[in-house]
Amino acid sequence: MKRIRSILSGTGVGNDIGLTVVAHGIGAVVAYATMITVTRLLGPEVFDQYALAQVYVSAGAAVLDFGIVAVAYPRLAVGDPIAAPSLTMSYLLRIVMIPVALGSVFLFAAGTGVLSLFPAIAVGLAVALVSGKFTGLRQVSEMVWRVRGRTWMIATIALFDALLFLLLLRTVGRSIELGPVEVFGLLLLANVPGFLMISIPVVRRLLRKRKSEPTPRIRRNHAEMILLGALPIGLMGITAQLFGRIEPLVINSTIGLQDVGDYTVAVSPLVGTLFIPMTIAVGLVPLIAQAQAGRRSDVAISGLYASGTRVLIGVGLLIGVGSAIFAEPILSLFGPDYLDDAWILRLYGITNILEYLVIFLDQGFIAVGKRKEVMIGTFLGLALAVALQVGLVPFLALTGILLGKIGALLGKLSYQFSRLDPEARRGLLKGLARGVPALIAVAALYLVTSDFDLLLRAAIVVPVAIAILMLSRTLDLAEIERLRRMRIS
Repeated sequence: MKRIRSILSGTGVGNDIGLTVVAHGIGAVVAYATMITVTRLLGPEVFDQYALAQVYVSAGAAVLDFGIVAVAYPRLAVGDPIAAPSLTMSYLLRIVMIPVALGSVFLFAAGTGVLSLFPAIAVGLAVALVSGKFTGLRQVSEMVWRVRGRTWMIATIALFDALLFLLLLRTVGRSIELGPVEVFGLLLLANVPGFLMISIPVVRRLLRKRKSEPTPRIRRNHAEMILLGALPIGLMGITAQLFGRIEPLVINSTIGLQDVGDYTVAVSPLVGTLFIPMTIAVGLVPLIAQAQAGRRSDVAISGLYASGTRVLIGVGLLIGVGSAIFAEPILSLFGPDYLDDAWILRLYGITNILEYLVIFLDQGFIAVGKRKEVMIGTFLGLALAVALQVGLVPFLALTGILLGKIGALLGKLSYQFSRLDPEARRGLLKGLARGVPALIAVAALYLVTSDFDLLLRAAIVVPVAIAILMLSRTLDLAEIERLRRMRIS
């Protein structure tokens, strides 16, 4: 028990990352089981509609957020967050953005010819308000929990939400016929208890604070300051959501709705792992910020970038290889209609590693205040994705979608590399110098064993891949342990 208490009460970067990864890892498994359940309950045709509606919900959630949390959070981190005017202002601005988000998505749906899906999208936006997966009202309260060092509790409650949703699907889905509206409705119901657990303690403390202590009136210029500061971040967030989810929109407009679900299902095993680079990056961000400010002598920015790059390539490679080997068994869980899409999952393994690196570098820019670079890179990536995918689809169909995504990510990575500080750039190159040869070696091994039996191939490729990553020090356990023991000063 003492060991458990020491882990939960510690502020070490490793403990923070470790607990969050565990919670999100279990959550990813539950989310994957949930997606399998939804896919089977809805059937291929209805799931196509649900998958497309999710894209519009994500875009609406980005409008709802509009960067408000990103601007308010640093202000809450100084002093008592309950007493900070930014907390009250965040609640008020979030409420103001609700009709703006709803109207924006309505126009977006009408302009792209999917207005018939708007009822499902509207319920999905209600989910965004209370869910931990989007930035709605819930995230305003979560800022206080994070400042208090209770991020792991937020992740645990989110896991409870996911389990409740899965339970509702498996019980209600047996008695009624589900469609996109009903699925979003059950998701809304499942997230309400978690929303209340997160929000009630914060709101009660806020009301008690305002009642017991005279608080200065929130000035208009404070709201304007937050909105102006949030503007570039909000635009970046909306663009980032579209960049990350543009493929279903392009597929629907160029190939047809019937392939939206196929693509969504095929890439879902790898898309569900994006919490890994985000968690690792967020864990390293304070160290990068402190090193940049000259507050640390025990770590160099180049070392942090080298470590982050190597770890993400190594983890992404192992996940990609495992998904490629077992692509058919994985997709068979969704039903026989998706077995022919195994090639999409295999090719997406390359995309996944590139996305890991893009996320890491974006967080590094944010750590040192380079938000403009993040915004420009995201706009560039979105423009490249649309241009390449629309240009390639007539000749290569879904293959063109994947190749266009890879091209867009490489373009964004090239821009990010050009904007890195020299020390960070050296670290990235050091990480790539170890990670890329290891990636090529594992890819060659995977291709050489293509004629092997499935289990024999897995028994050979996976252990050898791990050995290659260890021997090349792409995954250096001693280095990872050193980072784990570091504490944020």
